[in-house]
Amino acid sequence: MENKKPNRFQSFFEENAYILAKRYIYNYHIRCKAVSRYIGNNQRQMVLEMGCGVAPVVPNSSGVVYTDLSFTAVHNLKAEQGPACFVVADGTNLPFKPNIFSHTVTSEVLEHIEDDDAALKELSRVMCRKGQLIITVPHKKFYFAFDDRYVAHFRRYEIEELKTKLLKYGLKTVEIRKVLGPLEKITMWTVTGVLSLFQKFSTQRQVKQCHAKTSNPALLEIMVSIFKWVNQYYAGLARLDAKIMPMTLATVLVVKAQLSD
Repeated sequence: MENKKPNRFQSFFEENAYILAKRYIYNYHIRCKAVSRYIGNNQRQMVLEMGCGVAPVVPNSSGVVYTDLSFTAVHNLKAEQGPACFVVADGTNLPFKPNIFSHTVTSEVLEHIEDDDAALKELSRVMCRKGQLIITVPHKKFYFAFDDRYVAHFRRYEIEELKTKLLKYGLKTVEIRKVLGPLEKITMWTVTGVLSLFQKFSTQRQVKQCHAKTSNPALLEIMVSIFKWVNQYYAGLARLDAKIMPMTLATVLVVKAQLSD
């Protein structure tokens, strides 16, 4: 989301193929399920999702506010979503009064923000007393590699480091769970490597031809159907991988923290 480097995802937010694919990708649905266990309709009041992009993890409702730094992402999301509120906002300077939200959520966002302390400070500021923060983040510094740099990650997190950082802003860690395991790292390293090679060797003409093909509605529908089926299968493997691997090898974590009195 907030990043002083150029936003790699801005061009993606303008592509229909990316928007469709993003919502079917296996790790997105796994993260949605991991977050949903902490967002109960009976206990929540107002929910803020920071850095929603074009694929938020919090289900749409009248009590949800979605924010992202990208006007394009927010505009596209608002055009097809229901009664939620949509705001273009910098996560390090949120345009909300203090003590508004019962839950704040940010999924795979903090690692993209150079000053993540400022973002956490803002999230804690807008939370109600005893409000809950739910985040997902990439885990383990020793996993940091080409794929992290490709998607503009500033860092990966260690558990104790993250607990200390949250506590600095009055957020006491309640629970930490595994979301994805080493299979995710292997997958993302492979995918970003292939994409990087494609971008390196493709000519501008080839890129235009590829774009023209994927702009064909019928072809796009077939490609998306195949992509959806493959990701449904792969999600099962990823869940099994996360389940059997120890916490020390987890590549993505979901963290629930509560704002102390």
